[in-house]
Amino acid sequence: MRKVIRFLAAATVIAAAPVIGLTAASPAYAAVSGTGCAGNGFLTIPSCSGLDPLHSYNFLNGHECSSGAYTVLARHVLGGYLELRWGPYCQTNWTRFTPGNNDEYEIMAVNATTGVWAGSGRYNYYIWSHQAGIIHYTDQVFAPDPQPAHGCVRDITTGSFWECASQ
Repeated sequence: MRKVIRFLAAATVIAAAPVIGLTAASPAYAAVSGTGCAGNGFLTIPSCSGLDPLHSYNFLNGHECSSGAYTVLARHVLGGYLELRWGPYCQTNWTRFTPGNNDEYEIMAVNATTGVWAGSGRYNYYIWSHQAGIIHYTDQVFAPDPQPAHGCVRDITTGSFWECASQ
């Protein structure tokens, strides 16, 4: 009887070991938040274009769209700092601008190949004022490499032309 109990106990531990090991070692996705998307859309999953890069994630790989993002191009324009950002996990670009004064600005990001653009959603500019030194950014636009994109800003107060950082 003791041998049977020892055998059953050992069998239970051996049978549970792979499950315990898989549970502890499984590379589960980090907790992501926001809207799930898939680049330019996939079946019923929405496109990443027009979504906030800080509050969206790629449904297919589990990464937030802003994760691993970097500045592709940057320039000093209109008294501020303009950046075109790239998020590799969602294959998206967005514009980031830090104004040097309190004027009213509008910014957008554009996929130069398709013409799709985003500011505060798809086909909407992102507009703000009276926030010198505070970083503002657009929603993202799907522009997988090597599709070129533009990050643009315009000073509404002075009526300036669009200034862009373009790939």
